[in-house]
Amino acid sequence: MNMGLWSSRNDSGENPSKDIDAPAGNPMLFSNQLKQRTTMIKKLSLGTLSDIASIKEEISSGNMAIIDVAQFVTSGEFSILELKRAIEQIRGTCKQLGGMLARLGDRYLIATPHEQLRLSL
Repeated sequence: MNMGLWSSRNDSGENPSKDIDAPAGNPMLFSNQLKQRTTMIKKLSLGTLSDIASIKEEISSGNMAIIDVAQFVTSGEFSILELKRAIEQIRGTCKQLGGMLARLGDRYLIATPHEQLRLSL
């Protein structure tokens, strides 16, 4: 009788619990281990100075960010110096976590949250 992947006994009636990663009684343990390793790639927009905090929060949460800076540049409300300061704040967060920040053309930045995700430019 097959009781499924998370059963405590296999077809022969033996207990195979030493052969699987999650305990038979707790399939969520294995699921949680996978979730902890998941890194999302998020497309974010830097349109105002208030967007910096949410971008830094996403990176600090372990997510990669592709950041569109076009709205910030074309709005006319902010100077190039303010853009550079915003980028330095984001770069500082990346460096603190062991990640990287790089430019993708004139419109986008890409930010990695940790040293396991490296950029080759």
